[in-house]
Amino acid sequence: MNKKAIYLLFSISLGLALVTLFLLCIQPAAAQPPAAPSTSFLSSGNAEEAVTSLPPGWAYQCANCPLALAQTNNRNLRIDSQGRPHVAFGMYKMYYGVFVDGSWQFEVVDDNTPRGEYASLALDSAGNPHVSYRTHFGKDVYYAYKDATGWHRELVDNSNTDVYDDGGYTSIEIDPQGRPHILFRGYVDDSLQPFIHAYRDDSGWHQETVDGGGNMGFMNSLVIDADGYLHATYVDQTNADGGISRLLYAYQDA
Repeated sequence: MNKKAIYLLFSISLGLALVTLFLLCIQPAAAQPPAAPSTSFLSSGNAEEAVTSLPPGWAYQCANCPLALAQTNNRNLRIDSQGRPHVAFGMYKMYYGVFVDGSWQFEVVDDNTPRGEYASLALDSAGNPHVSYRTHFGKDVYYAYKDATGWHRELVDNSNTDVYDDGGYTSIEIDPQGRPHILFRGYVDDSLQPFIHAYRDDSGWHQETVDGGGNMGFMNSLVIDADGYLHATYVDQTNADGGISRLLYAYQDA
């Protein structure tokens, strides 16, 4: 084969290689499935929850799986002196749980269904749990506590109607003498839902009105200071239809 033929074959081969390379470069890349988010699976009971990756320093655990809850309160979590989280919640039943040795352990506080809405939790000086909550029908307010013999339940208030928020937004604290104090929304009529403080002493349960000015007691929170005086925040929605809601603070000084 002479030099001219060899050069021709070389040129053709080089041209085909360049055309192939060009076609590969302009061909759209094959569609790739989106990368799956980093997940971890946390189980409690028979349920598993996938948790997407979190910012550094955060971790999620499904505390209630597979137990049902509704109308969860912002006062349903406490940490004991050993650093263990305790929770209270409910819907069909009232539940209490504590995280021990790497897993959640649950107990039924009240199985008279449906109840456990707006649950609030407090721990006394011995670490025993105390819970306030509302029933779904009738909107009755209950108090429950645990001691060495088990759980005990007491009716605090049954004067409410079946209006949606009556008896709701409970908050509970234990004073230095070990007595429970509970805040909640009461009911007088459709235009008056006062903010109520209930407390128990040796003679039983008593109530007083913290604020009876209208539609009171939403999103309340309760703290008892070292002298045993109560401090509370709550939302007044008396004029909410006009776009006005007020965050109020109330306290005892005598």
